[in-house]
Amino acid sequence: MTGNDWLQALRDIHLPPPVSAWPPGVGWWVGAVVLLTALLLARAAVRRRSRRLRRLALLELEEVAQAFEARSDHEALARHLSGLLRRVALLRFEPTRVAGLYGEEWLGFLAATGRDAGHAERLAEGLWTALYAGSHYQPVDGDAECWLRATRRWIEANT
Repeated sequence: MTGNDWLQALRDIHLPPPVSAWPPGVGWWVGAVVLLTALLLARAAVRRRSRRLRRLALLELEEVAQAFEARSDHEALARHLSGLLRRVALLRFEPTRVAGLYGEEWLGFLAATGRDAGHAERLAEGLWTALYAGSHYQPVDGDAECWLRATRRWIEANT
């Protein structure tokens, strides 16, 4: 055989078949499982924190209600409810959004973030009046019950 004959006898280059995207390799499956597990754990942690915040806030609300039943002091009730609402708001929303709110802005925030705008507005206005009137506040029948109910609704809507 001559040199040209050997070249004629050789076959052309054989390329391997193209790499398929499916099924993915083992590393991708492991990565997907790890990512899914991390997402589920993060979701569970957020829900657990939210339930804990709600439970603690509602427990404190019950203590405030019991203290009001014992003393019937509307000014103290308004002060405690306002403080409770502010603490829950600071934990639930961005502190920079909530911390500087006072007066009309705070009332607007409570009304805007409450589930039932009418109750939240009445709560905000009642707390405003009671806090700033102090000992001169003249309670209307059902004020305290309305405030407690509206506070409960606001906490449940925002935690």
